[in-house]
Amino acid sequence: MDKNALRNALLALETQELQAAQQAYADYSAAAKPAADLQDDAESHSLNVQDAELAQGLEAPLQSAEDAMATLQAIDFGPKTDVAPGALLQVGGQHFVVAVATRPFQVDGVQVMGISTESPLYQSAQGKRVGETAAFGGKHHRIDHIE
Repeated sequence: MDKNALRNALLALETQELQAAQQAYADYSAAAKPAADLQDDAESHSLNVQDAELAQGLEAPLQSAEDAMATLQAIDFGPKTDVAPGALLQVGGQHFVVAVATRPFQVDGVQVMGISTESPLYQSAQGKRVGETAAFGGKHHRIDHIE
């Protein structure tokens, strides 16, 4: 598989996630501005507290998307011989790229899913080579291919 195409697909996917998080935060921020005629009473204070909690809930996905973009930009997607960040691996017929956690996506007609270095698969397979096994999900899985 073309690892440049893989990297570009990951960046495009995470750019969409980042833009969606930015838009959700911007939409909320624009709608959350208090009206000038609101009284400063217990009810408006309660609404302000709820608004702050919701804003924090929207900041988490935004920060996560920003972190994912920074991680992707720092990873070396060059050829790999063992399981490390930037590696594309095939395990049990499925393709995974060690970078950031993603939903499944297509590259060169192949379905790939991004996993982070915090994932159980990576934690078990880190440093292993083709033919070795990694235990996760209660089973041992053979690493069939690494790029």
